[in-house]
Amino acid sequence: MFKLLKESFKRTNKSIILAVPLVIFVLLAELYFSYAKNVISDIAQMLIAIATVIVFISGFMASWFYITKKTLALTDRIFVFENDRGKANTELLLSLLNGIGKLFLPFLGYTCIMVGIYYIMHIAVSVIIIKHLGSINYEWLSFGILLNPLELHDEIINLSKGQELPLSYWMVLMGIGSTIISFVTMLWIPEIVYSKKNVLLCLFNCISKLIITLPKSLLLFIFIEVLLFICAIISVICMDNIYLYFLAILLFYYLFIYIVVLLYTYYEWSFLKED
Repeated sequence: MFKLLKESFKRTNKSIILAVPLVIFVLLAELYFSYAKNVISDIAQMLIAIATVIVFISGFMASWFYITKKTLALTDRIFVFENDRGKANTELLLSLLNGIGKLFLPFLGYTCIMVGIYYIMHIAVSVIIIKHLGSINYEWLSFGILLNPLELHDEIINLSKGQELPLSYWMVLMGIGSTIISFVTMLWIPEIVYSKKNVLLCLFNCISKLIITLPKSLLLFIFIEVLLFICAIISVICMDNIYLYFLAILLFYYLFIYIVVLLYTYYEWSFLKED
């Protein structure tokens, strides 16, 4: 496992170019959300916005995860001249559209299925909470507040005790459910990228491979969760200082790329390389 973590760290440092499209995507998403939260006023507009976001995310995932695979292939190559590496990296960025052409439909299916799974989980958890603790009032949650962590935090603090208890249990159950889903689908994206099969078949295959390598996969998942938890703690601590918060965001981008590279490397070593 240590060898895997070390090698993924080296490959991440050689794949920093992946941060460029990632940052651009986040900036475009923030621009769209800033526009949408001031425009959306009814259910129809909300549904259109959700469909737009799903297509937007699917397109980005198809292109970004595609060039991630190609970037990692480049890290194993030896370049005699640094200019050759620069040209290869430029070609990578230009191949973003190739990823959309090859993987858009699988990732559109992936995104829709994940949205459906979380929606069903949301309904199930809400039914459980309402049955045992009373109703959950969602009226204070506007689209704009959901997109603003600071406003969301302030609203939660101002809730009454009667509203706070059901919501707290709801968040705990949603967190547990999200963790289980994240673990079960941990290898789904690498499976889609490397096998390029039907998205449902990829889900079945990734679960099968997860079961076969359960001890190692579980250990890897725990490591990733610890990394994300530490990053979240750092972000909260640095939130009041704009400079430290900026550094925390940079750390998050780096860790995000590292986690993706780690999963790709784990998939390659476990299921693609021959002993």
